[in-house]
Amino acid sequence: MRVRKLAAAVLMVFAASIQLGTSQSSSAASIDIGGTAIALGAPQDKVLASLAGKFDLEEQGTGGASWLVYEKRAPRWRPVANVYFKAGHLQYARRYWSPDDKTAAAPFATAVFGAISHLVSEGRRACVLDVGATQNPKADIKTASINCGAKGLEITVTHVTQGLVGVSATIDEVIDGRE
Repeated sequence: MRVRKLAAAVLMVFAASIQLGTSQSSSAASIDIGGTAIALGAPQDKVLASLAGKFDLEEQGTGGASWLVYEKRAPRWRPVANVYFKAGHLQYARRYWSPDDKTAAAPFATAVFGAISHLVSEGRRACVLDVGATQNPKADIKTASINCGAKGLEITVTHVTQGLVGVSATIDEVIDGRE
């Protein structure tokens, strides 16, 4: 169970945090926090009201500019997001994808960092991100990929549902001449 949560969290962090390839306009940028979508520039009162329905909010400092977002009835030491407002509008938001067990997450996250760093050191910055999922009677397989031309990375989480039930995750560097 811990490995499954770790792998899923790392995949989400991986997919959400890497900005390679085409850039997006900041006015269109939004983030989903537990099914609540918030967008840059949204009015502070609307953002806080929409989050308050599903989450506990805690103001940081004074003036109402920064708020930590917690799952309702969750421990206060485990926020799920942070939102920051300037002049009454959302200027910054961060969603935390990391698993509870930071020690268990570290080796996998370090491997992802190393694999991405290797692509960058080769000058591969114009890349395309993609994700996919397949299911069959024996397993659910989720894949996140970074494709940089003929070279890239694949991160796969496999949840075996029959036989030797369990979860595993892999990080693979791939070269592919097929087109």
